[in-house]
Amino acid sequence: MLSLVRRRHSLTAVVYIDKQLTAHTEAYDKAHILHRDVSAGNIMITEEGSGILIDWDLSKKVVKDGMQARQHSRTVRRLENCSTSMSVDVLRQGTWQFISIARLSDPSSGPHEVCDDLESFFWVLLYLIAKCRKDPAGTPRVSEQMQLVFDQYYDIGDDHGITRGGGGKLACLRGIHLGYATVEEIVKTPCSDIVEDLRSLFQDSYSHLATTIITQPEVLKKIRLRRERDESVQSAIRKLQSSKEVLAIIDKHLDSNWDVDDDRNYYKVDFMADTATSTSGRKRKAEDGGGNYNEKHKGKLPSHSSQRRRTSGAQLVRSSLVLGSGSRTRTR
Repeated sequence: MLSLVRRRHSLTAVVYIDKQLTAHTEAYDKAHILHRDVSAGNIMITEEGSGILIDWDLSKKVVKDGMQARQHSRTVRRLENCSTSMSVDVLRQGTWQFISIARLSDPSSGPHEVCDDLESFFWVLLYLIAKCRKDPAGTPRVSEQMQLVFDQYYDIGDDHGITRGGGGKLACLRGIHLGYATVEEIVKTPCSDIVEDLRSLFQDSYSHLATTIITQPEVLKKIRLRRERDESVQSAIRKLQSSKEVLAIIDKHLDSNWDVDDDRNYYKVDFMADTATSTSGRKRKAEDGGGNYNEKHKGKLPSHSSQRRRTSGAQLVRSSLVLGSGSRTRTR
């Protein structure tokens, strides 16, 4: 099997994320299983071209009141920082670079929910289209922006030994790092529209939050009240209680015209080993070195038609839990 991080075309990234998000949805809706470790390294591609969502060892059965998952257990993992040799102890599930802002900023504030996994899919997509890119003229180095977004954390040394983060990702949602201009320069396909539509959705859900740690109770109360009164915040939160809105955004743009010759992700890359490994400490070595992969597979990209073929509900859940394979297949 080949890791999705070895594929560099934006259409490939979007199609396989779409498939794995569908598998994730079936597992959550039908079996009440939440993956809780969505990452770039956990999306694999078989030799036949099927997608598999792997590493369900951090998944958990959730009890739902309406659409609200209730489970508060936490797994202590150790994170090896991508850009330095520094190690920090974290108290949360998942892979640091793709964990949601909410879980990074305050992992004890509530349970890991489906909205956290949906946000992880967004960070996976942004990571895949930004890694190894040539730096656009007139913008900060993409690699430096990626470190600010994906590797940022607060070294606050609190009494509980919990390292916090999320400030870099929040700045990204607000267009400060890896903003609209940068994304438009590094990818010239409708993938940039997907990124911006998803960015807008998640940005609304985090409106009024600060990019720094706030501990004053009176300030936190004011922020909470503002968010409760802001309909755009509440609307985004409601939309992210299921994957329907995220899948609709992806499908809308998959129906657009994807010109592979106008995708900078296809040609202008320098391959680097992926650094975003799961905090479980296990790392799978891909069979392909990646150096000439796109050249060897030119003209063999997956179809992006939104026409679907669905299997039965029981088969879908079995596929999600046993193989993690996406249930939606695309045909021309």
